[in-house]
Amino acid sequence: MRRDSDGVGEGKRDHLVSWDVVCKPKAKGCLGFGKIALRNVALLGKWLWRYPKEGSALWHKVILSIYGSHSNGWDANTIVRWSHRCPRKAIAIVFQEFSKFTLFVVGDGERIQFWEDFWWGDQPLGLFTVKSFFLALSQCSGSPPVFPTKFVWKSQVPFKVKSFVWLVAHKKVSSVTNETLNALQQAKDSLKSESIMISTANSSNPGIPPSSLMSFLRKNSSTSGIVLEDFDATFANQFYHSHLDDLSNVNSSAIVAAASLVARTLYILASDDKDLSTSALSAINVNASLVEALLGCLLNCDPGLSCDLVKKYIAPRTNCPSNYVGVLLGEPSATLYPGYVSDVSRFIWNFLADRTSIPRENATSACPKDCSNEGEVCIGEELDGKGVCVISTTRYTSKDIINN
Repeated sequence: MRRDSDGVGEGKRDHLVSWDVVCKPKAKGCLGFGKIALRNVALLGKWLWRYPKEGSALWHKVILSIYGSHSNGWDANTIVRWSHRCPRKAIAIVFQEFSKFTLFVVGDGERIQFWEDFWWGDQPLGLFTVKSFFLALSQCSGSPPVFPTKFVWKSQVPFKVKSFVWLVAHKKVSSVTNETLNALQQAKDSLKSESIMISTANSSNPGIPPSSLMSFLRKNSSTSGIVLEDFDATFANQFYHSHLDDLSNVNSSAIVAAASLVARTLYILASDDKDLSTSALSAINVNASLVEALLGCLLNCDPGLSCDLVKKYIAPRTNCPSNYVGVLLGEPSATLYPGYVSDVSRFIWNFLADRTSIPRENATSACPKDCSNEGEVCIGEELDGKGVCVISTTRYTSKDIINN
């Protein structure tokens, strides 16, 4: 078995996991290949077990007549000179491992009865198996980690998905992420667009959490496509546009470009051909008319989600809410209602705006009127009638404002 069969890249490979992880049992979250050396010891242990058991067998009698036998039933007589062809040293080493998992019980005092009185661990000698010996040799110190072995390997999903889940569980996705970024770059090159930029979220939109992809594109209309990847560990605000957003807040051409980029990236990752031609990728495009139709029915509440293109994927059970918490950059929040302290939606908005806010030295301390700085919103006015201005992407938006 080649030990460099895994890894990513040409030439010298970068191994995702250690060989020890590959060899340990699946029940411990590993791959269960097993170490060849231990498997060989387990197979030799089978012969150590059969030697005293099969005393009447011809092969036993031959060994006994040539080398003699020790009183314990296993060791050949050390007085007799062993042939150079007999691997005495190897057998002795195996017996050392074999004896760790055995127990001799005194019988009538004359000798140890290896068949009636010998136990393999906590089982009779007759229940010895190569598998049990191999597992005993493979035991690790400490309690085995909890790993959903059956869920990962028995699921009815493609093997690539199982492998990715296993790598994620072992926190070994960095190389996979690099492979994805390389595929994104290749897809970008095939689109031949200078306005598409692939970079980390914090460098693309520094300072403000990228809680709204469309809001970012709206403020950067020259960008034809953007993909946000793995920013949840850096930014706290994970709330995106709802279906109540105004259609004018969405750059449909940016969605088409970004969708084409993602589609080509997925094709590259799923393809076994590492030298994909530009013409093959150029054939993968997103239908702009379909995107326009989807946006038109998705972003209008009535009939909105009942349109045929969307209802196959979304099945709302309640009517559209009168208010919702969104991330409409550049839009003011809905009219304040200081008297409605118990308003749940206002409470949620205040909480989210506070948690996702960015402190600024020049931020207004109170907001009896409008917050003057860019990106500021007034929160907490329901409590003291004054409130405080903070910089946040969270907005409390009224359905009536959107419809108007």
